[in-house]
Amino acid sequence: MAQLYESDISKFLKELKAANPQLEASQRQGRNLLWDKQIDREFAAKAKAAQLAQTPYVYGGPPFWTHRATDPKDKL
Repeated sequence: MAQLYESDISKFLKELKAANPQLEASQRQGRNLLWDKQIDREFAAKAKAAQLAQTPYVYGGPPFWTHRATDPKDKL
């Protein structure tokens, strides 16, 4: 029977997990530290309500064309 193709990366990962059976548990523990957190919904609602509205032009002030002089003799 024909063997299905298995990439070098897949072989490496299988060997790594076989050599370190605790690897997956430590990965889950690391994920719990960074990502799986309880959300305080009351605090999140207060933070969202306290946000200020973003200005329409966010790159450091009004756009340059709003500062143009009306008289061509005037300099910027």
